[in-house]
Amino acid sequence: MSIIIPFKDKVNFLKECIKSIEEKTTYKNYEIILVNNRSIEPDTLNYLKTTKYRVLDADIDFNFSKLNNMASDIAEGEYLIFLNNDMTVITSDWIENMLGIAQLSFIGAVGAKLLYPDDTIQHVGIVRSNDEFSHVNKSMNKDCPGYKSVNDIIRESSCITGACIMISKDKFYKIGKFNEELAVVNNDIELCLNLLKSGYYNVYTPHSVLYHHESVSRVNKFNEQMTREKNYLREKWQDFLSNSDPFYNPNLKDCYFCVKTDL
Repeated sequence: MSIIIPFKDKVNFLKECIKSIEEKTTYKNYEIILVNNRSIEPDTLNYLKTTKYRVLDADIDFNFSKLNNMASDIAEGEYLIFLNNDMTVITSDWIENMLGIAQLSFIGAVGAKLLYPDDTIQHVGIVRSNDEFSHVNKSMNKDCPGYKSVNDIIRESSCITGACIMISKDKFYKIGKFNEELAVVNNDIELCLNLLKSGYYNVYTPHSVLYHHESVSRVNKFNEQMTREKNYLREKWQDFLSNSDPFYNPNLKDCYFCVKTDL
């Protein structure tokens, strides 16, 4: 298992993320690859000198897709976990729960239940309606099961957030990895769409739970580029997006508590 964590400074978040992995994770057969994207703060650089984990120095302009692709090329695990640096592990068996699903031949990406620090929901799967994508039940209390217990059951979902996503390395390479033309946004969406197009199912599991501080490193940056990338995805997947989501009934829009993404 290879856990890939891109970052630029914000070393306190990175330390908390790694500490939670070390202290809470019961699955021990993993490596961590820290993808250093031009960190400059002394505390970060000092930490990197002492860490026991592999460090990949990526001296490139920020490109989420490329940073993760670079790390996947040196990863030794059969399975990859792409993990944001602002995550904190909650459930000790989070890897086992995701891996048990990811090992199935017909499964593409597997995503976890992500919570904000105030214990409200950030991610329990992403659905689409026409050219819009929505996080299901975003900001709902973590203990609320949602309509038909949608927050608490393992189920297929069109897309999974790239903040915490597991996929076999073979399948990741088979679909062409992350699209490096999508440097900032929607790279996770396209990854999942490519998996669907290739005949795989993407799955959300509520049994792997992590806190997500969300966008602490790149907040309020790349606005123009984000707009270009959103338009790129719309145009490229126009035919696919014009169909209804096979895993979401639009008649449930008043039952789900959906918040649109910035697509």
